[in-house]
Amino acid sequence: MTPVEPRSVLRAPVGSRLAIILLGLVLAGTGCAAPTSTADSAGKQSPAPQTTAAAPAGPNGAGGGGASYEVTAKPGAEARSQRTLTRPRSVRLSSGMTVPVRVASTSRSGLLQVPPDIRAAGWWDGGARLGDTYGAIVVAGHVDSATQGLGPFAQLLRTRRGDRVVLGGGGLGQTFVVDTVDLVSKASLDTREQTFAATGPLRLVLITCAGPFLPDRGGYQNLAVVTARPA
Repeated sequence: MTPVEPRSVLRAPVGSRLAIILLGLVLAGTGCAAPTSTADSAGKQSPAPQTTAAAPAGPNGAGGGGASYEVTAKPGAEARSQRTLTRPRSVRLSSGMTVPVRVASTSRSGLLQVPPDIRAAGWWDGGARLGDTYGAIVVAGHVDSATQGLGPFAQLLRTRRGDRVVLGGGGLGQTFVVDTVDLVSKASLDTREQTFAATGPLRLVLITCAGPFLPDRGGYQNLAVVTARPA
């Protein structure tokens, strides 16, 4: 079987500011905190907090006879309003066609590793997920290939403001309404921090290649960037 040869490559940002934002989110998500005890000059650790506390003072400021009581902490319970986060596994385009979504990481050189099969799209694993309340959920797909012809993401070239797109995964589904459709040069994508930013309101960003196609200049020269807001 002839291997699939996508005719385009997408580049994700690797700038220091975005890296700092993503690193901060990773550290916050791990629950990292300062140690609860520190070593003194003699190399000893300060004692851990006691589980008992003195009784309240009497009316004349005196203690309650030296009595103490034990404080018992119960395990915290998950709030009913807590959101479930999951990666996207499908996207239903405005035409009604559903496209499977796979995980797409960023290479060391900054290339977004979109699945070579044009029938599937790739979710950037450095972005937001279903259930998040902020940040960009980035899903990219090839517009076509030399062996498979046009892919479903070619429909993004006909997308209009107000069209609806449904993202699904892990039993969750969320509808987004297209807000903007931009045609940008491939070279400028990594300078558009808002496209990939982990900050700002929740949004879905769909990306595919757009003409002109110039083989002697590396293929497609532009990208179609579709931004949609939660319905």
